[in-house]
Amino acid sequence: MSFKRKRDEESAGVAPVSQPPSALRMEDTAFPRGGASTVLTPLEIKQATNEATRDLFTVRFYWASESNAANGKKKSKKQHRNKVHQKSEAGSDKAGEKHKIKVESLSFGKLTAGSVVLGQVVQINTLDIALSLPNNLLGYVPITNISAKLSERISKAEDDDESGSEDEDNEDSDLPQLSQLFKVGQWLRALVVENEKVNNKKRIELSIDPLQVNEEIETDDLVAGIAVQGSVQSVEDHGIIVDIGRDDVSGFLSNKELSHAGIEASSLGVGQVLLLTILSKSANGRTVTLTASATAKKMTIVKAVTLNKSLLAGTLVEVLITDIRSNGLVGKVFGSIDATIDIVHSGIYDRAVLEQNFKEGKVVKGRVIYSPPAAVSESDDENSTKVFVSLLETTIELKVAEDGDALPIGQILEAKVKIVDANGLYVDIGTKSLGFVHVSRVADKRIEDLSIEEAYSVGTTHPARILNYNYADNLYIVSTEKSVIEQKYLRVEDVSVGEKVTGTVDRILPKGGVLIKLWEGFSGIANDIHLSDIKLAHPEKKFKPGMKVTARVSSIICFKVDCGYLRY
Repeated sequence: MSFKRKRDEESAGVAPVSQPPSALRMEDTAFPRGGASTVLTPLEIKQATNEATRDLFTVRFYWASESNAANGKKKSKKQHRNKVHQKSEAGSDKAGEKHKIKVESLSFGKLTAGSVVLGQVVQINTLDIALSLPNNLLGYVPITNISAKLSERISKAEDDDESGSEDEDNEDSDLPQLSQLFKVGQWLRALVVENEKVNNKKRIELSIDPLQVNEEIETDDLVAGIAVQGSVQSVEDHGIIVDIGRDDVSGFLSNKELSHAGIEASSLGVGQVLLLTILSKSANGRTVTLTASATAKKMTIVKAVTLNKSLLAGTLVEVLITDIRSNGLVGKVFGSIDATIDIVHSGIYDRAVLEQNFKEGKVVKGRVIYSPPAAVSESDDENSTKVFVSLLETTIELKVAEDGDALPIGQILEAKVKIVDANGLYVDIGTKSLGFVHVSRVADKRIEDLSIEEAYSVGTTHPARILNYNYADNLYIVSTEKSVIEQKYLRVEDVSVGEKVTGTVDRILPKGGVLIKLWEGFSGIANDIHLSDIKLAHPEKKFKPGMKVTARVSSIICFKVDCGYLRY
């Protein structure tokens, strides 16, 4: 090659051969058609190739950098938009999260097995007690579901009866009377054992046994402020030893605390059940000091629990309000457990007043009235894990409502509609406590939606009748049904012996008597010897179902709360 010859000639001292002038330099302005590679020297071709390569990479780099810059701007804009969108979503999520938690009243369906609820004793029977539950519910505690100690006493009394023992000095052998162990108005924690419908009637079976109702409380959470149910294990000189259902922890209730709660130690019997609160715990963790008073001076409010399931109905808590709704309040307990307060247990039935009294971020004191079963207390569904709280003074202080006996059952009066709710009407009946008319009790005909019924709008007045009083809600239960208002009696005990009544034959009994249907909830039995002046061999021939009859009351038989039959 020429380049090699030139270098060889220079190294050999030979004068270089002059090269003809380059056609590239000679014809800058007119590049020959078809290319000029035939007139370029190899050196120039190499230089041109290198320069073209450099230009090519420069252009590629330039376009690449421009593209990256543009993409970067697009990406940054997209990221900005995403951040704004995420922020808006976060805000909407928070708002959605608040509204995701429903404010609802306690219902029969909500009280599933394992739920824990706070109730108040309203009736004491021979073999069970009736508890008034929140939101106009009623539950029953069989004598076998009260406490282990009481069950032992019952078993011992039965064994003594079978053996014919007559040891009157042995107190444990006596069959205890529930009326001596409980009093009307007493508050208790109850575990739902079963809720069922029998013959179209709803029945809630409860247990107040400390072993069952305290079972889910972690041992580490048995601290000051936690409410526990306890049964009397033994009566000592300075107080009573309390069984709280734990083998490793026992309770002590001093005579001083009993006196503060208005209870005499001598009146307590083994197996008797009380709702108590822990004041302190011993250093070794084996004993807790208790109080039976909801207003004890040393009372503290628990600030946290290790597990959500340890927070059970009956415990006094502080609730941080997070939202105000038309039907109640939403809040947090311990900063992590969702809580709701329905309009009944807020104590305020006006939305405007509710908003004035409660603001988001306000902390209020309340008492838990419902806690879900332990199986769902740790789940992710807020509406399954939430607890229900009451702000009513009677519930917080665990006392009896003073207004419960102001109006007798059966009284007819005028009721003015104050609030229209999906569940019914809240009415002013001239007392401190309002009246509640369930949607099924508003009229004889079925009403699907009260909000569209102008006849029952706010401010309207209606004749009404007092059916009952719910101590747990501080509400009178009222009916505006015409048939109920016109009904002569609401309770069997209101009927007088010797009174003449009319009814229809329902059916003939196997032993020859006749079952007579009087009015809603009332039936009467006429025995075969009282059907006629002479004994009837075939009463079914004279008394047909649906036949109208007249009878006179000879005696009254009551069973449990819903007293049942009149006898003729």
